[in-house]
Amino acid sequence: MEIEIIFIPSSTPKVFKNATSVYTKGDLLCVRDGDLIFKYPLMHVFSVVHAHGPHLGSAEERKSR
Repeated sequence: MEIEIIFIPSSTPKVFKNATSVYTKGDLLCVRDGDLIFKYPLMHVFSVVHAHGPHLGSAEERKSR
């Protein structure tokens, strides 16, 4: 999935084209991209944008099984 993170002190968003998951762990926003996990302090994140579609555990995903 493609994810765009906009940070408070920056005007240029960070874009992940092939992220496999996004989650929070404590005070960190974690993005898994391949074998790497990028961790950003939530206090620096202004917004996170991603396309919403069927995902693991969603009603749409259960219907497709």
